[in-house]
Amino acid sequence: MKRATVLIAGVALVVLAVAWMRLRSTEGGPAGEASVAASPASQPAPAATRAPGRALAGRSSEDEPWAIPSAAAVDRSPAKGCALGRGEDPACPFLAPDEETTQELARCGIARFDLPLLLPSGSGLRFFPDEWLAKAGVDAAEHQRLEQAAAAFMAEHRQRWTELAASVGIEREWSDASTPSVVFLRIAAEFDDDQVATAVERVAHERAGWEPSRDALPAPLEAAVRLRADTGEAFETAIAGVVGEARAAELRAVADGWPGGHGWMGNRCESEPPLPVPERFVPSTAKDAESCVDDMKGRGCAFHDPSRLELDRMADCGVVRIELPGFVGDRSSEPTFDFAARWADDVDLTPQEAAVLAEVGDHVREALFRDFTQLALEAGKTQAWADETSFVGMLVAVGEASATTPAQSEQMLRRLAAERAGRAAPPTDLSGLSLEERFTRRILELGDELEQALAERLGPDRADALRRAHDGWPGLRNQTQNFCNGNDAQFL
Repeated sequence: MKRATVLIAGVALVVLAVAWMRLRSTEGGPAGEASVAASPASQPAPAATRAPGRALAGRSSEDEPWAIPSAAAVDRSPAKGCALGRGEDPACPFLAPDEETTQELARCGIARFDLPLLLPSGSGLRFFPDEWLAKAGVDAAEHQRLEQAAAAFMAEHRQRWTELAASVGIEREWSDASTPSVVFLRIAAEFDDDQVATAVERVAHERAGWEPSRDALPAPLEAAVRLRADTGEAFETAIAGVVGEARAAELRAVADGWPGGHGWMGNRCESEPPLPVPERFVPSTAKDAESCVDDMKGRGCAFHDPSRLELDRMADCGVVRIELPGFVGDRSSEPTFDFAARWADDVDLTPQEAAVLAEVGDHVREALFRDFTQLALEAGKTQAWADETSFVGMLVAVGEASATTPAQSEQMLRRLAAERAGRAAPPTDLSGLSLEERFTRRILELGDELEQALAERLGPDRADALRRAHDGWPGLRNQTQNFCNGNDAQFL
């Protein structure tokens, strides 16, 4: 499965697609956000990204668990806003949330995590960016010790993910070549959505001092969730081995979490009315654009229509954004608007428009799978196989038939990013491109293809308004790995 590992690690399509398939399923949408990790299921999570608030300190197992406040009991909007933050607001610290935010995280079943840079094996990149080193006051000798400790940690960390993946039948070769984030998502896709949400919720409740649920959970799933949730803490322990506990804690706090990124898993409160959307942030400097690309959601930057500065930054770093509209879905999915109910209300979607959208989505999906079938046939599969195979199966088949290297995968993404920024023209003849590049290019067309097809039925202005209402089509969105700093793919 040589190429599948490269494509999935670089473009992170497979796990995105697994959740995408469920968006149009009558069983509902994906459970939680893309990211998790853990220690053995028998061990409770360490103090969630730092110690809980003062009112939670010192509680024993004999104490009564904290009650879940009723929806009408308090105005949660400040805590709710902080709960979904990534530390960009000084009033909402990530590692040490206040009591109200900790309670909100538990109520909604959200588990935070911070990560070191998850660098591809043999990438030659460093785990600690220059800007972070300067801010942390790290000299050359200490930097060398930190890099060595980080490399040793990551080797062991990857091995743990490979073993966990193997326990649910995922090939070791695939896991070895994929990032921990992608491996986690692939493991989570093996389980029921509610099981995943319950495993994450258990961690969130423990961190807030609440009594965790006693629901039986598959051991590999719980271990994966905890491994993800505890990654920042485990990395701090590894760093403490070379610089001491106090210095390790200080280093982790420099950017309110390790420089690889901040995220969260789960969110049982997604169906609640959303908070007011902040005004869109439009970068005016190259530094602002860099921040937008590194933390698009946290900064309030645009996904669908990035500015010129953002496009230039993405071209410099080989970053490509992927939009998978839920109205298209996978071969076996059934049309439903359950996943887009809030969007439909916001755009005042009429029953007639909904019918058109479902019909157009079906046509776009049929065209997509016709093209996938041709690629699968080139990969050595039969027509009968292609007629019954899902998006993920097609992707894996293309990967297995490939001899593309990680370096070639990076070159492909850099070309695509340059084309989107207007620095290069797309090829007029795709026949000479690799199977993977043709597959990837076909996926990248989906958002525009759906809009163009709708424009023919509803008019271009209405189609454009539908797409822009929530900054892109309802569904799943992904930003590929940032090759400038090694930041992992973002699932939005």
